[in-house]
Amino acid sequence: MEHNVATAQGARIKMNVILFSGGLDSTVLLAYLCKDEKPLAISFDYGQLNAKELDHAKRLTKHYGVEHRIIKLDNIQGLPSNEAFYIPFRNTVFLSWVCNLAETEHINKIYYACHHNDYDDYPDCRKEYVDHFNEILKLHGNLEIVAPFINFLKQDIVKLGIKLNVPLNKTWSCYLGNEKPCNNCPACKLRNEAMAQ
Repeated sequence: MEHNVATAQGARIKMNVILFSGGLDSTVLLAYLCKDEKPLAISFDYGQLNAKELDHAKRLTKHYGVEHRIIKLDNIQGLPSNEAFYIPFRNTVFLSWVCNLAETEHINKIYYACHHNDYDDYPDCRKEYVDHFNEILKLHGNLEIVAPFINFLKQDIVKLGIKLNVPLNKTWSCYLGNEKPCNNCPACKLRNEAMAQ
């Protein structure tokens, strides 16, 4: 973690950065990281249907006492509808933006909460993708994407969240922006199945 902050003694505190949506997976990862040190949390406002997740992200970062920045992105193509939820290269755009931030602010590690259940539907949530991205990042020095949950199933993340006393009920997974989760979109179904394990 190399976001450098001066202390009273003149030493430097190193900080990692985490892509943080306010969803279950990134919140458990945030809690896991906070056991050792406070990361910088980055969320994106890109016109998503589930912009409600940003409200949850604000509350959760406050709960964990971490710095939180919301980045506005205006030109993401292929935004989801009530029937289609895949956004091409969405996480690639997010990771690239955060790589720019990380190198500029001398941060070495970018934490990313992708997991095995997303393997089939989202190419940028696969281990091969993260490995190849990291090969590119070697050209930039010490920058690295770290995906601790890459081989986890959703229920494994839930179990870890319970162990870490994560307020899972305060996270938001639904792809839609209704007042309550729809319980019908792929994210809701996967979450509910994992919570029931």
